[in-house]
Amino acid sequence: MMWILNPWYKANRSGMQKVETLEGRLKLNPYYFKSSKRAQEAFLQYESKKNIEAEVTRLERLLEGANEVIMKDELKAMKRVLRRLEFVDADNVVQAKGRVGCEINAADELLITELFFCGVFNDLTAAQIASLLSVLIFEEKVGLSCGPLCYGC
Repeated sequence: MMWILNPWYKANRSGMQKVETLEGRLKLNPYYFKSSKRAQEAFLQYESKKNIEAEVTRLERLLEGANEVIMKDELKAMKRVLRRLEFVDADNVVQAKGRVGCEINAADELLITELFFCGVFNDLTAAQIASLLSVLIFEEKVGLSCGPLCYGC
């Protein structure tokens, strides 16, 4: 009973009661005893999960880095083609051919722009221009069948 007369205990009695209540609730938790097999299994599963998540994150970053390298190589090749066709200059500034190519969106932009700047359309009639351009437009037909007479479809 000496501890009841202790002034520190009297001042912190509500805090001590909270601690005792929380300790009681903690002991009711099935994972409280670290020596229990169930708690050890749960901990090992959690640790395994965290290790797997870390490995996934590491591999995702590695994959992103590889994709960036691939995209950089593809971008360099595309820029080289645009420079050779004079769509852009050495400083990557878009030229007149590049502006025309940007406006074409129904077919192969580079091919039609080259045909335009080479003067292929100059001596053609409207019907000939329409027929030439209709050949360059590609629409994929999905799920179409020729019927019973079609052997290679």
